[in-house]
Amino acid sequence: MPTEFVLGVVVIAIVILVLVTLRIIRKVGKERQEDSTEEQITPTPSQAAITGDGDTPPPRPASLEAKKEEATPTGRQTVSAAQASAPGSGQERRGLFIAYRRQDTQHVAGRIYDRLSERYGPDRVFKDVDSVPLGVDYRVHVEGLVALCQGAAILIGPAFLGEGMHGARRIDEPTDLLRAEIRSVLKSGIPVIPVLVDGAQVPREEEMPDDISALAFRNGLSVREDPHFHDDVDRLIEGLDRILEVGDD
Repeated sequence: MPTEFVLGVVVIAIVILVLVTLRIIRKVGKERQEDSTEEQITPTPSQAAITGDGDTPPPRPASLEAKKEEATPTGRQTVSAAQASAPGSGQERRGLFIAYRRQDTQHVAGRIYDRLSERYGPDRVFKDVDSVPLGVDYRVHVEGLVALCQGAAILIGPAFLGEGMHGARRIDEPTDLLRAEIRSVLKSGIPVIPVLVDGAQVPREEEMPDDISALAFRNGLSVREDPHFHDDVDRLIEGLDRILEVGDD
């Protein structure tokens, strides 16, 4: 076999071996580079907690947790709608409750209120309770106001019972606001003064629903038109002073 042929075969074999070796080295180097890149990208559990990229959620700052607890009260701290709508909750009795039917005694109720609020202060005299906040049970609202009061004045005029056509009477309706007011003050046990206007008399027991019929036995007084109005209101104030424990100025 010629020497040149053998030498050519050896050279080709060496070249092939070198190429294979270089390919293997290149492949190994590429794999090592990919492993290194993966280690840099894949966070540890502690890193995942900080970045939020892992399954473990990032910790909330303590200040935010405290604010969340303050903003979201527990069940024991929640105030019910009934308690929220009751103005008299947790306060002492020191007020005066005035109840009347607008169609009956509105013309004189404002004058009486002015005199009483001047004497006792507007923050102690409650009237126009039919202005109940939207969405509030008016029975709970009335009871809350009555809980603030030491006494009550019920204005009674000729249309006190709310008589209408065909013998129907508003006082007989379970939803009548004036009836609810009178029921609340009688139930509370505070002194209740009937204030008689325009020559009216306190209705008899049998003329009123059972739940407010006790009003028939309360002693009251008349408040007449001018020129007797202020003298009569002075008598009313004299009686209320004893009830509200107010001394002479």
